[in-house]
Amino acid sequence: MLTSIGKITKELAIEAHQLREWEKRDWLGDVLKDPDNNNQRVYNDHQIKRIHLIHETIQKQREKGFKRTDFTEVEEKLFEKFGGEVTKRESEMIIHPGSMEKIIEMIGLQQKMMMEMQLQIENLQNKELPAPSITLNTLKK
Repeated sequence: MLTSIGKITKELAIEAHQLREWEKRDWLGDVLKDPDNNNQRVYNDHQIKRIHLIHETIQKQREKGFKRTDFTEVEEKLFEKFGGEVTKRESEMIIHPGSMEKIIEMIGLQQKMMMEMQLQIENLQNKELPAPSITLNTLKK
């Protein structure tokens, strides 16, 4: 299930820019954008678990009196809970955990869009085009 950035920010009472910052730090993996919802960021269940762990870790730091986030501690907690394996391929491309899930989701969205386009093409092909009001010979004169 995919959860919108708006829903998760309301649930945790955090700002959207914080999630985007965590995304930039590569703590959430590859984040999808929903083309049906103005390209709003959406998070899968695994990413939601990571977001909750990050949020919980930062909240505990605040309770201890930390004014700034200890990023090392957050990364250690993420590593402890989710691991950090990176797999190399012969192409020297690095595949992060969760990348295949994102690719599969993206292919699904792409297939949906292609089916919609195919339907539009078929609808256009079934309609008769109106006769042009100006002919090519008229334009040449």
